Amino acid sequence: MRQLPHLLLFLTIPLFSIAQTKMTTPLEGAWYLIEGTYNGETVKPEKPFQFKIFTDTHYSFLMQSDEGAWNRGMAGSYKIKDTTYIESCEFSSVPAQIGISAEWKYTIEDGKLIIEGPIRIMNPDGSDNKEFAGLLNTMHEVRVRAE
Repeated sequence: MRQLPHLLLFLTIPLFSIAQTKMTTPLEGAWYLIEGTYNGETVKPEKPFQFKIFTDTHYSFLMQSDEGAWNRGMAGSYKIKDTTYIESCEFSSVPAQIGISAEWKYTIEDGKLIIEGPIRIMNPDGSDNKEFAGLLNTMHEVRVRAE
C-alpha cells in the first residue's frame, strides 16, 4: 500500500509530458509569397507584399497594395488532411468570406510551400459555395519561410 503513491506518480509523469508536447504541422511558420499565378497571370514580386502565418491550429493572411498599405486580411482555423488543408475563415476584410471554408492542395519542396486550388469552397453547413465557385483551381502560389 505504501508504494501506491509512488506508482501513481510514476504513471502520471508520462501523461504530463504528453499534455505539454506541442503538436506542430509542416505549414507552421511565416511564409512570404515569391511567385503566384492567378487565373493564368503570373506575379513575381520584387519585395514581399503578401504573407501567410500558420500556427499549429490557425492561419492569418495579410496583403499590401502597390502603395504599401495593408489592404487585405483574413484569419481563422485550419486542418490538415494528407496533402490538403482546409482554411475556415473567421475574420476577413471581405465580409462575404467570413464563415466560408476553402480546401487547398499543398506540398513542401526544397523549403518552398506550394499552394494550389482552391479545390473546394464550402458554406458553414458544408455545402458547396456557388458564389465563389469561379475561384476554383485558379491559383498556384510559391512561398518561402520568412527569416
